[in-house]
Amino acid sequence: MSAYRSRPESIVNQIRNNLLDRYESGYPILKELLQNADDAGAHRFRLDGRAGWRDAKNPLLRGPGLLIVNDGAFSREDQQGILSFGESVKANDDATIGKFGFGQKAVFHLCDAFAVHAFGPTEPFRDVVNPFEEVKVTGNVTGEWKTLTESDARLLRDAAADFRDRGLILWLPLRRDGLRPAPDAGFSSNRPTIGETVWQMDKPDDLRSLLTTLRHLRDVEIRENGETRRAVRVLDGDRLLGPEDWREGVRTFAGIIQTEPRASKEKFVAREAMLRDGRMDGLKSSEHWPRTHSALSSKPTLEKGEPHGAATLLRIAGPPSGLKIDWAVFLPVSEADGESISIDGPDLGCFRLLLHGYFFLDSGRRHIEGLREPAPGSAPTDAARLRRAWNAELRDSVVLPLVPALLLDALEGRLATSAELAAVTAAVARDDWFCKKRCAICRNGALACVLEASSAVPWRIVPAGTKLRPL
Repeated sequence: MSAYRSRPESIVNQIRNNLLDRYESGYPILKELLQNADDAGAHRFRLDGRAGWRDAKNPLLRGPGLLIVNDGAFSREDQQGILSFGESVKANDDATIGKFGFGQKAVFHLCDAFAVHAFGPTEPFRDVVNPFEEVKVTGNVTGEWKTLTESDARLLRDAAADFRDRGLILWLPLRRDGLRPAPDAGFSSNRPTIGETVWQMDKPDDLRSLLTTLRHLRDVEIRENGETRRAVRVLDGDRLLGPEDWREGVRTFAGIIQTEPRASKEKFVAREAMLRDGRMDGLKSSEHWPRTHSALSSKPTLEKGEPHGAATLLRIAGPPSGLKIDWAVFLPVSEADGESISIDGPDLGCFRLLLHGYFFLDSGRRHIEGLREPAPGSAPTDAARLRRAWNAELRDSVVLPLVPALLLDALEGRLATSAELAAVTAAVARDDWFCKKRCAICRNGALACVLEASSAVPWRIVPAGTKLRPL
């Protein structure tokens, strides 16, 4: 009996299929890169569309590409992960976001090979990730791409000279005529340009919302030819801790995000929860809970999953008035899972509500399995039902119950006035999204504007089941 073997051609085909089925081009690539940087403990991240270096020794550096830099740590295990297909050193680490080893490979939407260089207090690392190197195809020229010399690595470091202490640099040479693995070979026929690619990545509202649920990254900068096009920074406040550092109960945090070039500042408020109960513990101990194999362990281990969730609310100035609701597994998933609720009255700007949970995603990493389905009433009998049951329980018992208190935090944190909060809650209350999820949202308490003896009309969280009379 023989074990499966994987040929280089098979790996190339698998990557190509993943690009079609799992990962979209454009902004989703940036999300993957930000995720990896945050997992590495990076505080700064930069994407810079550059013309390249004509005098570079490696052909990959001689034309336009994206210079990706972060100041996170890069270990020997990370070296193994970045050079392996479908293998992740993060698969069983609850402190990291990534569940799949394929995420980094989303960059192949833009290129057919890329250079990587890590520097800092540990031993420097430099290499070229080239899936086509051993592919037997007529005219394969990728042997010329194999080596990243010290002089080429210096070009990359000089382009990121303000990252002094440590850094991880990726150079993604944009696919173009004259830079193909072989005639008619490559992951795609697309020819991305610097301007088009940077434009796709530059989504300031989405970047601001995304930063509210990252644990480490404070500064995300997008450049074109060395000039800053967009910079989004967390100026002040606490950050999400994640399931490794927040083990029980509910905590609040808040902050301010500044966006350049207009120097606009937006506040956000947030709640993070880790709530253990018998139901979720029972699901995790089920025989159907997924297990994974890792090069770092000789035994199968349980896949990551914690009863952890968070809700963040960010207010962005400018039309149109509304509430945009997105779901996330730390980072937002497909917009198709989200909701948009219009708000009547004067221009209140856009409120961005991001709901995070340690959910199972579908195989394409685009959707949360069973997100719109009711919680099952019986124990799951297979792996697919278990994933849906976990997602439903996490949604209804951990994530959605954070919403009423989060809206009150918005008032107390001066994110909204009492009148503005009334407009937001009225819009939510009449929307179909709330009507379907009312029981889960108000599971631990409801947000109400109450009349007290002092004739004041304060907002309160009232216990679930309290009978209220409308004013």
